[in-house]
Amino acid sequence: MIKLSAQWLIQSIMGRLLLASLALLPLLIGATGIGLDRAFQQSLVAAEKLRLTSQVYLLLAAVDIDDGQIIMPKVFTEPQFSQPGSGLYGFIHRDDNGKFGSHDERWRSSSAQWLSAEQLLIEPTHKLSSSLIEFSESEQFFILHYRVRWELADQSHLPLVFSVYQDKASFDTGLAAFRAELIYWMATIAIVTLLTQFFLLLWGLLPLRRLTQSVAAFTRGETSRVQGEFPMELRGLTRNVNALLESEKRLRERYRNTLADLAHSVKTPLAVVQNALRDTELDKPLLWEQMQRMQDIVSHQLQRAQIGRSDFLTAIDAVVIARRIVNSLKKLHPQVHFNLPDAELFLRIDEKDLFELLGNTLENACKYGAQRIAVRVASDVHRGEPYNVISLDDDGPGVPGHLRETILSRGQRADEKQAGQGLGLALVQDIMMAYGGELELSTSELGGLQVKFFFPTLKVSVG
Repeated sequence: MIKLSAQWLIQSIMGRLLLASLALLPLLIGATGIGLDRAFQQSLVAAEKLRLTSQVYLLLAAVDIDDGQIIMPKVFTEPQFSQPGSGLYGFIHRDDNGKFGSHDERWRSSSAQWLSAEQLLIEPTHKLSSSLIEFSESEQFFILHYRVRWELADQSHLPLVFSVYQDKASFDTGLAAFRAELIYWMATIAIVTLLTQFFLLLWGLLPLRRLTQSVAAFTRGETSRVQGEFPMELRGLTRNVNALLESEKRLRERYRNTLADLAHSVKTPLAVVQNALRDTELDKPLLWEQMQRMQDIVSHQLQRAQIGRSDFLTAIDAVVIARRIVNSLKKLHPQVHFNLPDAELFLRIDEKDLFELLGNTLENACKYGAQRIAVRVASDVHRGEPYNVISLDDDGPGVPGHLRETILSRGQRADEKQAGQGLGLALVQDIMMAYGGELELSTSELGGLQVKFFFPTLKVSVG
């Protein structure tokens, strides 16, 4: 059970967040508690210093010196000075050049009458600091020394040190009570915070759980796509997953349709071959013609099955592919001048399909007498939608308007004198349709044929 829990803490998002909280929250709560404790303790010490300073001023107001003798009243405004063992003790010592000891004592309050110097932790010789007021604390007392130079009747000065000792028992008790209360509330806050975070994580990760259930329903065949309402952070993911599923569905449909087309297309050649084989004399030219026809059909259908749009292909630069094709065609048609753009145009299309598109079209232009061929790329709006456009212009004889639809049909050619099966532009048309694009034929500015490829701009959801 412990092993499973450890795996859950490491492998689960919620487990990792809770583990991080368990590691960081005590540090934050502890640092906050320490900060509050120090602030409270410093405020108490500052209050003690102010209190002791006021007690020193009380002694200064009450003291009277006659012929070098210190005279103090029996009763003070602060009654603790008059109560033995009250915890507040007052002393007056002679200042012996910045130091004093127990032998320099000139007066002590009634509250300190039965306390020894050892109990008060008074050193035999205490060296004073250069400041007027010296505040310190020991394990048992807060201590404040106040240095004065008392002017006597003969204009001489008597250096004195007024000292007040405050027992720390009440201070320690109050501080201990505060710390206990602080620990209680810090622990309560930590537990409540962890529980709140746990339930917030359950609530926050609920869409991920629903997404997992929706994907599981798809894998069981209960739904055809990921369904459900999800927060905006997951909508991009669900849209892209559904796009992937749609792409896979289109691929299966294309394979199925291709097989159906293949079966339908070879029916007639097979029937002709069967009838020819029943004759006593074999018509070899006829058989060869039908076999060649079936081979062309199979080749064409296989090519159609391999092409198709995908939203998850890596984008490739169409200009780079065009340049590679042109470099090959220059060796076969050195008389043709090619003009290629310096710009880039990245398309999400299979590299072989792009070679087929541009290769067939450029080769046809060279084959039918073009001397100049210009390749242009652009991003444009076509029928109200954004498209990436590749335009091929040549100065060849062109194609009459009434034949432009014809040459896009499989097996049809505008010029029967040139060798070929008439599958090139038909395959180009199939590729464009498979990628959701369009193929447009028109008259070029160079005088020949202009072929435009319109590729829809694919949008990938990110949120």
